[in-house]
Amino acid sequence: MEKQTRDHLRRLDKSFYRGLATVHWIHSIDQRSTGWLGTDFHAYFRESLTHAAFLFGVWCPAYCLMPDHVHLIWSGASKKSDQLKATRWLRRRMNLALEPRGYRLQKQAYDRVLRPEERERFAFEKMLGYVLANPQRAELESEDPTQPRWKWRGAILPAYPELGWSGTSDSFSWDLYWKLFDQAVEEKS
Repeated sequence: MEKQTRDHLRRLDKSFYRGLATVHWIHSIDQRSTGWLGTDFHAYFRESLTHAAFLFGVWCPAYCLMPDHVHLIWSGASKKSDQLKATRWLRRRMNLALEPRGYRLQKQAYDRVLRPEERERFAFEKMLGYVLANPQRAELESEDPTQPRWKWRGAILPAYPELGWSGTSDSFSWDLYWKLFDQAVEEKS
């Protein structure tokens, strides 16, 4: 019997990434290289993420750029949302910015599609908190509450710039997020 080699991660059926799906994506820099993260890349990333969100109908209630990888939480904003297409588009844009600096994303992103019980309010908010606390767990963020939080994290929900994670405290409006989410669910029904 021939041994099969696998050079890519298995994906679920495409239907799991469409519509109101919520997925935790991790995009690693090839060889887990560091040195690419900075203010200019963050600005480029936010702009690209905004375009991806608009083009493919996704919300990003949380992202966190780490020194050697990127965490993204994407939720479909409508029944037409397609996270696989959005991911391909965003990864191309990210590589356009990374390659001139001598970096590249690993061949494939890791993803975890959230189950319905993981998308319930308490579980979802806890998971986002876990993702956003990565810099603190990696001891990259000051423990001093008067100091600004990790500056390379945020949220992108097109048309709702007031939803975000910034400053010395978390300023995300969960009530508004859940109101928008409930409206998206009603539209799908």
